[in-house]
Amino acid sequence: MGLFRLGVKHEHRSDGVTRSLSSFFSVTSHRGAVGVWNTLAVETVAVLVALTLAVVAVWHMAFSSRSWMLYYDTETVLPAMIWGSGTVQHWALSAVLFLPEMALYGLIALMGMSVKATLTAFAVADFFFAYLALRMTAGLVAKVSRPMRVFGALLAFTAIVVFAFLDDSPRWDTFELVSLLSTATYYGATVIALIATIGIAAALTAQALSRGCQIRLACGLTAVAFISTASNPLYLGWVCIPLVATLLVLAWSRLLRFRTTASISCILAASAAAGLVARLPFAGLITKSASAYAVPGRALSTAIYYVRMLTERASSLSGFASLVMMFILIISSVILSRHFIRQKSSAAALVVTMGWMSPLITMCGAVALGAVGTRYLQPLFYAPAITLVLVPVLVRARWPAARSRPRLWRVRKPAVMMSLAMVVVLCCGLFGVALFRKSADIDSSIRCVDGWISAQNRVGAGRYWTIRGPKAYLANQSLLIQVDDHFNAYPWLVDRTDFNTRYVSFVIHDTTHPAPRLPRAVGPTHTSVVRCGRYTIEDFRTAVLPVGSAISTPVP
Repeated sequence: MGLFRLGVKHEHRSDGVTRSLSSFFSVTSHRGAVGVWNTLAVETVAVLVALTLAVVAVWHMAFSSRSWMLYYDTETVLPAMIWGSGTVQHWALSAVLFLPEMALYGLIALMGMSVKATLTAFAVADFFFAYLALRMTAGLVAKVSRPMRVFGALLAFTAIVVFAFLDDSPRWDTFELVSLLSTATYYGATVIALIATIGIAAALTAQALSRGCQIRLACGLTAVAFISTASNPLYLGWVCIPLVATLLVLAWSRLLRFRTTASISCILAASAAAGLVARLPFAGLITKSASAYAVPGRALSTAIYYVRMLTERASSLSGFASLVMMFILIISSVILSRHFIRQKSSAAALVVTMGWMSPLITMCGAVALGAVGTRYLQPLFYAPAITLVLVPVLVRARWPAARSRPRLWRVRKPAVMMSLAMVVVLCCGLFGVALFRKSADIDSSIRCVDGWISAQNRVGAGRYWTIRGPKAYLANQSLLIQVDDHFNAYPWLVDRTDFNTRYVSFVIHDTTHPAPRLPRAVGPTHTSVVRCGRYTIEDFRTAVLPVGSAISTPVP
């Protein structure tokens, strides 16, 4: 018996989920020291491989055009701005509070690295946490040996990394969605919560769980749903509603009892409701509520928008390959859903059914609500990718003779595993060194702007789309004020205390967005022009440009 083995009854049941739970939480086995070595060796090598894949994914982004989105884009730099702001802060935030993301970024920032290095470390950590969530799901659901469960988790994570590798543009508003996991502001924590929720809910459907195991899983599901809803209400549309729909499908197929369906649904509903209540203390920070994003009257235009974005993505070879992979995974989820329902495997059926139910409800919901933004459709890639953790289950069912040869997975020669681990560590180190060396190289245009502003030590202004990158890397962020195109204060994802300064002396614009209109009381001339690559600074030398009060908060 394992040192930390759960008290689970009836391990001989055909669904095998109870056995997976017991094995997943075991530290030792009846094979003694050999079993301990096998477990540690397999899990350690898997962790190292996953970490290497995470580093490689971020390395690709750092050395491609995607680096602009990762390090300098408008919303991506929000955690750096929050961490680098003054001691007195009054933030204007969106409906998403990014609570887990900001906590993780803060912990990494305590290491004292530069802004770009901190963003890099955060990106690697986010990818790695996605693997841990997949590993947990595989451990809770797949009724195969530990090495096979590890293989399933790595297979699903590899698919995610491949999707990220196919993303290569500097834009965030495309169907290059998987690479958004590397950022703190495009719902990475909600993606990880999607994976974790599916795994925990699937484990709860097992019929042979002890009461203690059910309580532990229910507490885990409650915590994930509560924190995720409090941080990002999008969790309701990505996870809660599709999961309840999936439970109803399985109940209708007579795979789940009504009591099980009702219990899991009630846990989700109560946790989500508590999460929404927990958002009330943050109401003063939220500039635009979640309900304001829904405009059902523009459903048709939203559908046209998504079709146009899909067409644009499919116009490139990498984009076409990415979309083909996505559709293959979704169609496979539909096929496997029928397979596991016929096999009476409730846990596996829930995982694969969510693989098509979450994308379907997310897409239909986004169109019906008029929610314009490709970032809202991330479950189209992630939910079906989770089904890959069950590939070892299908392999074992296809070749049952493999059951009689578990010795093939045993580690007889520790030197082999040690050598493999050293090779993986070496690869991870090489990519990691190159990645963090790249992190020391700040974009030349931003370095030029920040150097000039720091030397002048005067306050200037610029539009939201222009100044976010330079502002995040400034030693004194209050020297740049965010304005709209009419030169009024623009309180969106910014510290409102910046607007205590009412006059500025220079204006910044770039090659992609025009300069804001100057106030009427100020003539169109300026004293000098400073060019810094993609940025242009119009300097008036004295604070003669009045910043108007915020009239409204248009959302980018």
